[in-house]
This record gives sequence, C-alpha cells and structure tokens, in this order.
Amino acid sequence: MIDAFGVEYPRQFTSHSEEYEALVEAVGIIDLTHRCVFEVTGADRASFLNAMLTNDVVSLKDGEGCHALMTTIK
Repeated sequence: MIDAFGVEYPRQFTSHSEEYEALVEAVGIIDLTHRCVFEVTGADRASFLNAMLTNDVVSLKDGEGCHALMTTIK
C-alpha cells in the first residue's frame, strides 16, 4: 500500500480484473508524477513545439495547454 496524503491505495493490483472492478465500483487514482511541465521561450517557440510535439500547439490560446508526446529526431 502507498500513502497519498493520508489515503492508502495499492501500488498495483494482483490482476487486471481486480483493477477493473475497483475502477467500476469505486474510484481510480492515476500517478502522473513522471510527467513534466516545460517552459519554452523565444520568438519561434510555437513552431518549435509544433514540430516536436504530437499535438497542435499553434492553435492554443494564451494560458491554454494540451497533452502531447515529445518526439526526438531519432
């Protein structure tokens, strides 16, 4: 079990069906701590991000965000 701000939840379930049952009958918590927030500056930041990400960032308004995968040139 893992303590998250006073609430205990399992690190992993013993089976996919047990996990599915917990999500259907109760609530699920998704650990997103592995995700990052980037701040990109410069005049060409929108075109740079649009080229590197899998989502369209050019159409975002100021203060908006989106989920995206960052690609590499490999």
